[in-house]
Amino acid sequence: MKRLPLVRLAVQVGMLGLFLLPLAGVPYVLGTLASSRLFGVALADPVAAVEATIASGQVWWPLLLAAGLVAAVYLVLGRAFCAWVCPLGTLLEWVARLIPKRREARWLERVRPEAILAVLLLGSLSLGIPLFQLLSPVNLVLRGLLFGLGLEALLLLLVLGVDLALGRKAWCRHFCPLGAFYGLLGRVALLRVRLDRSACNKCGACTVRCPMGAGVLAGAVAGREAPEAKPELCTRCGDCIGACPSSALRFGVGAAAAVPVSDRAPSGGRRAALAYLGAGALALAGRFAVAGPVGRLTERTRLRPPGAMPEPEFLAQCLRCGQCEQVCPLGAIQMGRASEGLSLGTPYIVAREQACNLCMKCVDVCPSGALAPTDEPRMGVAELDRERCLAWNGMVCRSCFNNCPKLGEALTLEAMQFVHVNADACTGCGMCEEVCVVDGPAIVVKPL
Repeated sequence: MKRLPLVRLAVQVGMLGLFLLPLAGVPYVLGTLASSRLFGVALADPVAAVEATIASGQVWWPLLLAAGLVAAVYLVLGRAFCAWVCPLGTLLEWVARLIPKRREARWLERVRPEAILAVLLLGSLSLGIPLFQLLSPVNLVLRGLLFGLGLEALLLLLVLGVDLALGRKAWCRHFCPLGAFYGLLGRVALLRVRLDRSACNKCGACTVRCPMGAGVLAGAVAGREAPEAKPELCTRCGDCIGACPSSALRFGVGAAAAVPVSDRAPSGGRRAALAYLGAGALALAGRFAVAGPVGRLTERTRLRPPGAMPEPEFLAQCLRCGQCEQVCPLGAIQMGRASEGLSLGTPYIVAREQACNLCMKCVDVCPSGALAPTDEPRMGVAELDRERCLAWNGMVCRSCFNNCPKLGEALTLEAMQFVHVNADACTGCGMCEEVCVVDGPAIVVKPL
């Protein structure tokens, strides 16, 4: 167990490296922690799946199955995600070494991340946007490494500022809604950190070493609580086990024997957990009772990949995972930056830079149904400005016509010279816009 910190460091670095494999051209790992595909197996963050479901009102069973696989793992491992997998947790842990220890402000004890999670779920229901996926600093770490960051990098700086101002791992302990969710799973998870009171000399080394704060083990050591680390807070990192000089701590399976009620410290944790789960369930049920979410932006200003749902549904269902960008063979798909507003992290295409060949690989990997399978994809419709078109101004030019994948259907020629757009046949792939020889193209695809 003394080598456990090295093992955990290796796992943390390995997990980061695993998700960065697409940068090296390795196609076996796609996406981010919001949703990923590892060696062909679809996985999804359960919070992301719930948010997309309540925001869109659509049940996409492959997404829920992918989320169920992840939830099943952490029903065994508890809140181990925070210490072993989370890239933000890893970053904050490394930064914590530079932050001096300080006494935690008492008001932080009243900040409940479960309440923040409930608010985000209710907000996702009301606005029709998966709010945490839009703003999640956990996802921004990998999104930034894989696709780059814009002004949204300020969110990461804000989280770092929280830890610098309030103390080590303050974000993880008091504000992270994803950590709160895994904490709820941790309450019933099988894997626990057990305390052997007969071997414990109450030196307090474990409470000092615990990155989640002294309260995780203080009650167990003092005999006020069950002889185990608080399962909803404990990240199963094992640091306390390595720090214990008398080997009184170890991993175990199943909950330890509870302390009699008369000896137990008063706590409303179980009632609070039920209340927050109830709020999430209420949001889930309420979404299907509401006729439509409020405050949505319905006008599509960007060309979306093929199979994209109408803009409100697309913004609600897209998990911002980036898998579509990674599989695009032409590199046509880009990811939205903070300047895109609610489209932050969502895919779009700039046809002038690179048109789409409608290979549909992006649809095949989309985990949430935001890009849905279709036999007749329509991304947009080409519009021709005859006043700027060379062919309509007496010059010989057939660039758009010759390169149209639906030659003679979407684009037709009159008198072997004048280009016409057949809107009913146009797929909006953007090839005509890409190859137009006029600066500021004379033919432009307008998104549907």
